[in-house]
Amino acid sequence: MNLTDQSTVARKASALPYMPQLDALRAFAVGAVLIHHFADFKHLPYVMGQIPWGFLGVRLFFVLSGFLITGILIESRDRADGSNGSRWFGIRQFYTRRFLRIFPLYYFVIGVLLLLNVQPAREIFLWLLTYTFNIQVSIQGWFPENVSHFWTLSVEEQFYIFWPWLVLFAPRRSLIPVICALICLGPLYRLYAVAHELSEATTYCFTLSALDTLGMGALLALVSHGNTAKQTIERFLFRVVLPTGVVATIALTAMSYSKTSWKAYVVLLDTAVALVSCWLISAASRGFKGPVGVLLESRPLVYCGKITYGIYVYHLFMPLLIAPIFGKLGWVYAQRGMVTLLVSSAATFAVASLSWYLMEKPINNLKRHFSYRPKPALRSPSVDYGMALDSLVSVAEAGGSPRSM
Repeated sequence: MNLTDQSTVARKASALPYMPQLDALRAFAVGAVLIHHFADFKHLPYVMGQIPWGFLGVRLFFVLSGFLITGILIESRDRADGSNGSRWFGIRQFYTRRFLRIFPLYYFVIGVLLLLNVQPAREIFLWLLTYTFNIQVSIQGWFPENVSHFWTLSVEEQFYIFWPWLVLFAPRRSLIPVICALICLGPLYRLYAVAHELSEATTYCFTLSALDTLGMGALLALVSHGNTAKQTIERFLFRVVLPTGVVATIALTAMSYSKTSWKAYVVLLDTAVALVSCWLISAASRGFKGPVGVLLESRPLVYCGKITYGIYVYHLFMPLLIAPIFGKLGWVYAQRGMVTLLVSSAATFAVASLSWYLMEKPINNLKRHFSYRPKPALRSPSVDYGMALDSLVSVAEAGGSPRSM
């Protein structure tokens, strides 16, 4: 099967059309994380050395995740409502497909860490297994070595626990207020953290801190799937959202150097970056034109985006593999530097590619059996309780009662 055939199968099974430029954004986001962990900022040009690469990459991931997940759920809800189908079917398919994509690789890596006794996997394995590692980091107030990046995966999995139920079953008129409240919780929690002088790990790793970035993506998805004209959304994003986000990001960055106003930087920077990310994701979902579009749809960049999950999961373990090899060759493996960045990134790419073809892709292909589009089937005369509950939800949204149907 060639790439075109694979894309066709993916589109048929997925609730959203395939948007290749979003894969390219994933590649840039994970590239920023690699720079953050492996580059020596002292030897980068001044402006590049001042950029919070890891921070920006992770926030872009969060906004993109909120956008895609919410878009999938809204499409599932619309399909169920339009064909008198069941929203419970959408819930089942969503969790099954998420499980196939995320759990096998993650638990495989956890198993290897436990088997090889990589610190501190055995001491915190319950936190890792239950996707609550970010809570453990928030409690202790510092990042453990080797597995520190897993906090973001915990945040996303916790988001998946409650968000599908809200999008699929809450009254439609309540979705925007709920999302706006979600967005407000992020800076409010960080304000609390700053006021109580909590650690950086506690401030940023606790789930509430990421709700504005996830919520911004969710709001973008909801608006994009609404009745508002696409051109109106594009103009608003370009003329209002993007300039506001850029100006706020620059201003807050300047405030970070002030002893009196650095708190505003901690509280609001995530939200400002999320605004810029919303414009970028919206534009990429429609498709940039010209040279930018050609770059974002280039096969190498799109491929990197496809294996981003593996790149992110594996990258912090590369020093454990490379340092002994360097030692046997009589070379020094520096903790950071240009050589470290290049060698570690190349090794990560190689391992992630092997992981994709040998494990992730075969498992991911099983998702074709769990399409968001239900297969037509003869109905049994027995009661469909899922559809009955969906009918009650629809009646509640309309403000009526079962008898008025």
